[in-house]
Parts: sequence; C-alpha cells; structure tokens
Amino acid sequence: MNTILHTIAQFATILLLVPAAYLVLLAVASVIRRQTVERTSAVSAETRIAVVIPAHNEQALLPAALRSIEGARREGVRVGVFVIADNCDDATAAIAREAGAAVMERRGIEDGRGKPFALRWFFDRHRSALVDYDLIALLDADSVVDADFFRQVSAAMDDPSVEVAQAYYGASNVEASWRAALSEVALSVSHHLRALGRNAIGSTAGLKGNGMVFRAELLLKEGWRAESLVEDLEQSIVLLEKGIRVRYLPGAVLRGEMASGAEAAESQRRRWEGGRAQLLRRYVPRLLRLLLRPDHRVAAADALLDLVTPPLVGYTSLLAVSGLAAYAAGFFDLAVALCIGCLYMALISVQAMLMVGAPRACWVALAKLPLFVAWKLGFYLRLLREIIRGPRGGSGSGADGGGGWNRTPRDAEGAVSAVNLWEGLTGPMSRLHAMRRSRFWRTQIRVTDPTKRVIDIVVSLAALGALSPLFAATALAIWIEDRGPVFFRQTRVGLNGRLFSMWKFRSMYRDAEARKAALAVRNRHAVAVTFKMKDDPRVTRVGRVIRKFSIDELPQLINVLRGEMALIGPRPPVPAEVAKYRSIELRRLRVKPGLSCLWQIAGRADIDFAGQVRLDLEYIHSAHLMNDLIILAKTVPAVLAARGAY
Repeated sequence: MNTILHTIAQFATILLLVPAAYLVLLAVASVIRRQTVERTSAVSAETRIAVVIPAHNEQALLPAALRSIEGARREGVRVGVFVIADNCDDATAAIAREAGAAVMERRGIEDGRGKPFALRWFFDRHRSALVDYDLIALLDADSVVDADFFRQVSAAMDDPSVEVAQAYYGASNVEASWRAALSEVALSVSHHLRALGRNAIGSTAGLKGNGMVFRAELLLKEGWRAESLVEDLEQSIVLLEKGIRVRYLPGAVLRGEMASGAEAAESQRRRWEGGRAQLLRRYVPRLLRLLLRPDHRVAAADALLDLVTPPLVGYTSLLAVSGLAAYAAGFFDLAVALCIGCLYMALISVQAMLMVGAPRACWVALAKLPLFVAWKLGFYLRLLREIIRGPRGGSGSGADGGGGWNRTPRDAEGAVSAVNLWEGLTGPMSRLHAMRRSRFWRTQIRVTDPTKRVIDIVVSLAALGALSPLFAATALAIWIEDRGPVFFRQTRVGLNGRLFSMWKFRSMYRDAEARKAALAVRNRHAVAVTFKMKDDPRVTRVGRVIRKFSIDELPQLINVLRGEMALIGPRPPVPAEVAKYRSIELRRLRVKPGLSCLWQIAGRADIDFAGQVRLDLEYIHSAHLMNDLIILAKTVPAVLAARGAY
C-alpha cells in the first residue's frame, strides 16, 4: 500500500516540477540570450509610429503618460498619438486634446465595453487614420515611457523579420508599498527573464498588455480579435497560430502603476486568473493540434507550458506546501526534490532582479514575502471556494470578458494622506496657522453633507438678490468701456473631472487668449501650471477694479445654483492646467470646486501653485461644514483687503 502511495506521489511530484524545469530552462536561456542582445540606437530612416492609448476615465494618469511620450520624441522618429476615450464621463478626452492627441470617442456601446472591444472598434472604424504610419504601439493610459523608448523600438523593428514586438513593462510605483515593489519582482521574472528565455529557445516572447508594437500593415490587415479578460495572452496565441512570434525588446522600457493595496491587488489577480482559465478552456486543444506541425512544435509546447505555469509566488508556495506534505508522509526523497524546486524558484527571482537592476525598494520588500504568500494562499482558497459554490452574485466581468472596463484603483485616485500638508508653505500664512489651531477648526473627515448644498442654494439666492444693483453697474461699465460682451464663459474641470462652463464678468480685452502665449515669459507662476501676472496688459481698466475685489467672480453664484460649484472648495482649473497635473494635484478634483477656498483668504495669487495645492488638500482632508462657514466668513474681509489680487 505504501509503495502504491509513493508511486502516486512520485507521479504528482513530477507533474508539479514540470513548470519548475521549464522556468529553469528559460532562466539559463535568458543568460545566453542576454549576451546576444545589445541596446541599439541607430535608426536607418525616419520611422513613423502611431501610439494608440485605450482609456476609460483616465484623467488621473493620462497627463503623465502624454508628457512622457512627448519627452521621448527623437530625431528620426515621428510619433502620432491617438487616444480612444471609451465611454468616459470625466476629462480624459479634453486632457488628450489639450495635449495635441487625436481623440476618438466611443459611446453607448453597452454590449462590448472594455479594452479589447475598444481596440477592435478603433481598428475597424478608424484604420484610415493609421495608413501613413510604419508601426503601431499600444500603450495603457497609466504608462510612462523611457526617454529612449521610441528610438529603441524603431531600431529593433528595422529588422524585417520582426513583425510584432514587446517592450519591457515594469512598475512605476515601487515606492508606494511593499506590494507594488513585489509586483516589480514578479514582472522582472515574467516580463524580462521569461521573455528573453522564450525568444532564445525559438518561441514567442508573448504580449504583456502594455508596450505592444506591431507593424502597421499587419494590425490594419488583421485588426484586433482578442476579447478575453487577458487579451494580451490571447492575441499572442492568435499570432502564434499564424506563424508570427513576438520579439522581446529589453532596451525599450515603459512602466505602469501596479496595485498597492490588498483589495485592488485581489481584484486584479481575480481578473487575471479568470482570463487565464478562459484561455485554458479555449486554446489548449488548439495548441495541442499545433504541436503536430513540425515548424511550430517548440513554440506550441512553450505556449502550452507558459499558459499552465502558475504565477511564481503561488507556484513556489505550492511546492513548499507539497514538500511539507511529502515530509509528513515520510516521502523524504520527494520532499528534497520539492525543496530544491523552491530553491531554484528563489534563485530565478534573484537572477531576474539583478538582470533588470531592481531598485532597493524591491530588495527591502522581500522581507514582506511571508505576508504576500499568506495573502496569496488565502486568495486561492477563496477562489477555490467560489468555484465549488459558485460566485456570490455577478462579478460583472462576464464569461467571455465582455463585461466592460475592469480598472484597478490607482494610487492617484486614492484619498489624501494625513501628512502635514502645511509644511514648507510660502506666503502670508500666519492667520491660517492661527485659524488651524483654533478650537473651531474641525479635522474630522466627513462625507459631503446635504446641509452644505442647502446652504449653497440659500446663500447664492440671497447674494444674487442683494448684489443685483452691483451686477447691473458692473455690466454697464464693462459694456461702456469697449462695447464688448459683458460675460465671459470658460470651460473648467469640476468634480471628478466633469467639464462645465464657468461664468465670470469679462475683465480682459476680447483678444486676451490670443495674446497669452506671447506673455508666458512674464508668468508669475512659470515653474508651475497656472498663469498669473501682475499688471497684465490684457486686463481692461474696469477689469482691474473688478478683479481687485473679485467682483468678476460673482456670476459663479449661478454655477453654484446649478450644482456645478459650491460656495467653498478648490478653485476649478482649466483643462490645459489639469493636463499638467501630477497625481497628488489631481486629488483636488475629488470634491466640488468652489467660489472661495483656503488660499483665497490667505493671500490669493501671492500663494504659489504648490501652496495652493497643499491648502486645497488640507481642506479636503479636513472637510467639515464648520470649516466651510469659517472660510466663508473670512472671505469678505479678505476680498475687501484686496491683497494678492491682480
């Protein structure tokens, strides 16, 4: 009986160690391949690259992606940017247009929402926009490309045998948490070491979902046909069936945000595992048939092994648990074999980290590996329970991946942290420091109170009635000066990136926007994203008076009544400014913009942009009705004092 059990255990151990043997083979091959791969820089002729970015409500991270693309433009490479704004209800499209990208908006297609369907729609409907390009690069909206990215891509694709390529896709936020740092460790194995090794044995490197590069004629002819939750893996297999193998480009580097919290990581992992299960059911029989073709035998076997090999941490944990079970059963030879497998997996991770030059945060995060393993085991147990019992309710992902956009929450969209945002502020802040120390200043974080909306409506109606004579006098003075329009409407970015038209009394000459570029060198906030200037020549005589006492802002009481603004909140920016925002600055858009705010009562334009951001985030963190009333009460004397107004 014991012999039979040992034989069964031996067979199970061999099966368990097949992925380990496969990974060791790739690790050895990657070293050989690395010696033959050199970072290229020469481009034989001008290469035209179309960058296609599918995006759904990506206002938080798209600006950084577009800035990195702009910074990577090089002589000999012409880059065009196309953003697919798929059912967006934020400022994604406006931000992309402000940055000079071509924007294709897709709306109301409920039965096919999500990245693969957006790509299929784009290549089916807008292929004419791409006919003048040589290459098409698919990037995610949270991508940040290295400065030499496009030159590396262009030089590598000079090889006519390369039809599809994959850049190195790493993590951009390794400092955010140990979980994100460990994600970079995993990516160094799957996206670099394994990709190098797979190319070295004559197989495809595989697509990774971001940083995918295609010859334009290929993608325009074939279109995008993958529809699963892991569309990159599916597209790799579809290409392999056509005899097309993906070339890995280690010199072309881009990075994106990884999940840094447990909830976001589980959501992401659930999608990946669900998508992998779909592919196993759909493509394993097709890959087995492909094994019968001699010219595809190695690549098909590699694709099968790649598909069935679990993620490294989960697989290593499985080997460790199996080794302990073998030891407890008295099968010491099998326990030793499984432990050796675990050791090799650890060495492969270290090898990959050394190959990509992993930052210090990744090495430090290895100390948290036991926590990650415990979380991973718990996740797989929960997943197994759901498979047995059936999922609780609908996940919304759909069986075939057609349930829509499943976005992992990003750090840029999180709540403001409780850091001391007052540190390092410049400008006349003494009154604000005193107010913050006051017993009336509340620091509890509260959800938006309906009472605030009632107060906004009541105060706005009362102010419009009481100030109607001032409105009439101001309108008349503006019209008399240059017979131009009295009001000025400008597109601004409101709550959660929604665009709206903000009303103001016109305080500038009618050609003010056309003259703005010529005055950029005199911008008082030149180091930031806002435009402020003393003695601005575009301001009319009446405008100087009404701007001094903020009379020009009073028509925004109409915006308050319409619910687009509040009496108190961060001032609404224009889309061009939002396009330059970093992650922390985008947090200002998490609350409704206001007529007045903390920095308006602390010095207005005398507060630099960094100070404005810090004060706005302090307000958001300390959101409370009493704080609004304090700011509202201090707004009138601050306006009458006219300090920092120009």
